[in-house]
Amino acid sequence: MPHRILHIALPEANNLPAHELFTHLFRTYGAKIFFYFKKYVKSDVVAEDLLQEVFANLWTKQDSLSTEKNIEAYLFVSARNQLYNHLKQAVLATPVTASLEDDLSASYNHVEESMHLNEMKTCYYEALATLPAQRRKAFILSREQGMSYQEIAAQMNISPRTVEKHISASLQLLRHKLTTPCIVSFLFIIW
Repeated sequence: MPHRILHIALPEANNLPAHELFTHLFRTYGAKIFFYFKKYVKSDVVAEDLLQEVFANLWTKQDSLSTEKNIEAYLFVSARNQLYNHLKQAVLATPVTASLEDDLSASYNHVEESMHLNEMKTCYYEALATLPAQRRKAFILSREQGMSYQEIAAQMNISPRTVEKHISASLQLLRHKLTTPCIVSFLFIIW
């Protein structure tokens, strides 16, 4: 017998035709299901579309439903599944979000900055290689290893004043060889 699930679910409406049973079910459960959808999708139009899908599925599957099913439970499980499918499709259909674009842009900027820093370091080390050996050693011990003039003097067996002259001459030569603003700012970082 067609529509028997509806008659069993709503024994008080046994004498109603199928379309009136559906109208009764819609009036009884429609608002609850609508607000369930609205809570998650935040759109009346989408919530209405999902609600219509739930009842359309009920109509098409009414002959195959078990008579022991609780119609309210069935509708809410159907609504949950419909919502899940909608949200899954929405996530898959969403283009790259602004935050992802920002992340990609930040990553690109990081790579670009890293490449620029590597170029600056290369220029710095090339300029550093042009220094006389003693001067270069004093400069590296001071600026890259953080040693004091006294410590450098003790290690190199020269006076602190000589260390100071080596550092001063090194800085002068590096400033002259590395004249671009970016490289000069890099030099300020290491001083």
